[in-house]
Amino acid sequence: MLSHLVLYIVRLIKLFPAENGISQTLSPNTIITGAPTSLFKDFALEFGTYVQAHDVPTITNNTTTRTSGAIALCPSNDHGG
Repeated sequence: MLSHLVLYIVRLIKLFPAENGISQTLSPNTIITGAPTSLFKDFALEFGTYVQAHDVPTITNNTTTRTSGAIALCPSNDHGG
């Protein structure tokens, strides 16, 4: 969990422009990837938050649970997961 915390912090640092960096308005992540920063997606979950993760490998019509309890280690992937 500690290694995921370090990766999470590094990811957040890259979302903001560096004080003495190349650009005062663009973040390092935007400069490298070209993708604009989506603050709502990146800050939707805090690190270590308990969440219910959707987990249905096959669709069934019975009363089994469709979510599992999990701890959020990163905000989300590119597909909203």
